[in-house]
Amino acid sequence: MQRSPLPTVAALAAAAALLLAGCGSGTDSAKGTDKIAGADQDDTNDTSSPSASASGAVKRPTITLPSDVDNVFETWKTGDAAKDALLADVKERINATDAAIVAGNPDFEALAFYYKGEALADAAEWVQGYVDDGKSISGTVRF
Repeated sequence: MQRSPLPTVAALAAAAALLLAGCGSGTDSAKGTDKIAGADQDDTNDTSSPSASASGAVKRPTITLPSDVDNVFETWKTGDAAKDALLADVKERINATDAAIVAGNPDFEALAFYYKGEALADAAEWVQGYVDDGKSISGTVRF
């Protein structure tokens, strides 16, 4: 039986679109002039939230995962301040989602910091799915 290449092509097209969407359209002359809060974070396995002083004027929620949940963010430092700040917030968004799942709380305060609008509703629905199924998470995940 011959498989259709359509799902593979669609997946590759979606991946390419996401990759291209992540590439900025700024000019080289603008490089290094943008200041982003939290850009000076190090590449550790720390699951705590950046302090208010490290993140400038933005006060991020404190996220604590239980000892049996370990999110390891390997090589999440690019050397580019803007990219590193973005990656730090993505890391905390992942931790916030996992903390909400472990707490069984789709209204977890940190979710509202890292998600807005429809994305927040989807994240809360995702967490509620775990609650409804009587499930949680544990273990180590490497990103």
